[in-house]
Amino acid sequence: MIYEDQSPLHQESNTRRVALYSFVIIVYELPLGTKLRPEVQWFNQHDYTRSIDCDYNICWFIAASFQLHPEINNNKSRIAYAIELFQQFNDQVHKDGGRLNKEQKQMLKDYAGFNQDTDLEKFQQCFKLNVMTYEYDHSEKQFNKSNEYIVNQEWVTTHILLAPLSIQGDDNPQVHAMFIKDIDRVVGGYLCKKCNKKLFNRASAHFCRDLKTHLESCKGPDQMKHPKLDKLAQPLMPFLKSNKTIQKLFATGQKKAIPKGQ
Repeated sequence: MIYEDQSPLHQESNTRRVALYSFVIIVYELPLGTKLRPEVQWFNQHDYTRSIDCDYNICWFIAASFQLHPEINNNKSRIAYAIELFQQFNDQVHKDGGRLNKEQKQMLKDYAGFNQDTDLEKFQQCFKLNVMTYEYDHSEKQFNKSNEYIVNQEWVTTHILLAPLSIQGDDNPQVHAMFIKDIDRVVGGYLCKKCNKKLFNRASAHFCRDLKTHLESCKGPDQMKHPKLDKLAQPLMPFLKSNKTIQKLFATGQKKAIPKGQ
């Protein structure tokens, strides 16, 4: 950087002073999602969610720990169990009460965070969890369900709040996953624990009756449908199998000779 000091005084106007300075700019990249920022802590303070500070980007595994073992009542044990789930997810063996080795510690430090697009399916299979995600609209001051991932009706359904940590419009948005403690408060009513879709108004005089009627016919959540594909490619027109004339015309390339309407 060049700094010039040209004096405005007439008697010094013939003197030009030039100074050269050298400096170093050091930029530190702070990991997102490891410490609960005030806008994220707000959900905990208002008793919507449960989440804790952690030195690693394992918020999804902390959320899973709240669902799988809600009885843990101290942060140290909670983080230890979340790390155990993280290792289980990454196919590593964790000894009960054992310390992490250097490779495991380094893996935790280098972990960039949960990728919902690529990791969620394995996450669900590993911990036997159906997942429903929610977001909070600050302008409307309400929660909105963003996605639901139902794999197996027999599995427990966990509700996750995705709180944004990065500035809107970032190419790589960062979010913090938080376990929703009271889903009824989030959705503004009583949500059926079996199908996680039907919502009831607790203030209604017919709340108990409507809930009982629904539970009698409720079949649980809709599973993800996986279409079965044929081993061999089949024609898009099934009637080709039953009409030998059309089959022959197709085989000989005489498509124009096929009667109209077929």
